[in-house]
Amino acid sequence: MVQIAVVSSGDSLWSIANSYGVPLEILSNVNEISPKTLLVPGQTLVIPTTNRFINPFFYQTPVYYRIRPIEVNAYVRADDPNAVNIIYKYAPYLTNFNVSSYRVTFSGELTRIDDVEILNAIEDTDAVPMLVITNFTGEEFSPNITRELFTNETARERFVSNLVAVLAEKPYFAVNIDFEENYPEDRELYNEFLRQITPRIKEQGVLVSTTLAPKVGPSEPVAWFGGLDHDYAAHGQIVDFVNLMTYDIGGWFSGPPKAVSPLPTMRAVLDYATSVIPNDKIMLGLPLYGYDWQLPFDPTVDFAETIGPREAVNLAREVGAVIQYDYNVQAPFFTYYDTGGNEHIVWFEDARSMKAKLDLINEYSLRGASYFILGRSFPENWALLSEMFTIQKML
Repeated sequence: MVQIAVVSSGDSLWSIANSYGVPLEILSNVNEISPKTLLVPGQTLVIPTTNRFINPFFYQTPVYYRIRPIEVNAYVRADDPNAVNIIYKYAPYLTNFNVSSYRVTFSGELTRIDDVEILNAIEDTDAVPMLVITNFTGEEFSPNITRELFTNETARERFVSNLVAVLAEKPYFAVNIDFEENYPEDRELYNEFLRQITPRIKEQGVLVSTTLAPKVGPSEPVAWFGGLDHDYAAHGQIVDFVNLMTYDIGGWFSGPPKAVSPLPTMRAVLDYATSVIPNDKIMLGLPLYGYDWQLPFDPTVDFAETIGPREAVNLAREVGAVIQYDYNVQAPFFTYYDTGGNEHIVWFEDARSMKAKLDLINEYSLRGASYFILGRSFPENWALLSEMFTIQKML
């Protein structure tokens, strides 16, 4: 059973370690904080219950400890200057790295990324790379690009030929097609596109997946997402698995301040998804970030700042805020005033909120988890993941 400690006023890492009978060094290592760090009321810590956490960066499973195996993937930007370090740090927790991203053009060309260094790093680990392909232009997702691919046979053939060439040249284990914000009327065109290209990709010995925008019904997208172009049932039949975007379904950078992934909305999306897609084909999308909104929020002029879970706790410490927890949406938050006297609210993730989300994988018997996006510190998540599941490896 995973244990989570919620910090109260006056608590220290030493007092919590003593209370739970855990060596201070192990508690410090698992949560990646110094024993001398001042804790914030409302902050959460993962309490290790097995010797799996003696070294949190090197995942080892004792033979006596039986937990359900799942697949886990996470998106990593190949242009992140810290990408190689990210690979080595998180490979023990992952089945796949989703290398983002190759961009498709109107003519079916693939705008390649410099992925040599990141692929070499992944090859040093027991994780495998997944090639992400998007219709992103650098500024937005383009429905015009995908319509051209769906309707122009020459462009489609060029796309497949270019993709096959990449797969022949580079050691990608799977392909993720992340076409977003397509025209709703192109839904069946997208289905037919997938029916035509998926067998040809699979001939290269790789798996095929798609990324799906969150919906709670066939014509009921969530929040700002389009998703009407995504036919859940068809994707579930055609591809090997899907990454379900259950993040930014509450609050997002240009939307009103809310929890990023409120649990009731996640459940509603899963209730629909599992009714038309086999459960063992669904990867649950999980956020590794939160947002800091200035209040009052005006979506016409304001954008929230993205903030990592550890950054949020550090900010709460700096401004003297007490972290609160909303048990309805299962997410932590706090408010503060900046040096200019402006009020802010921060919604983010902690051990409690991630435990509630990871529990959904077991509750719905899902294939696994899909994290967006690596690069921000959140050691509590990886400790929980290791405690609750065995990470399935392809090698």
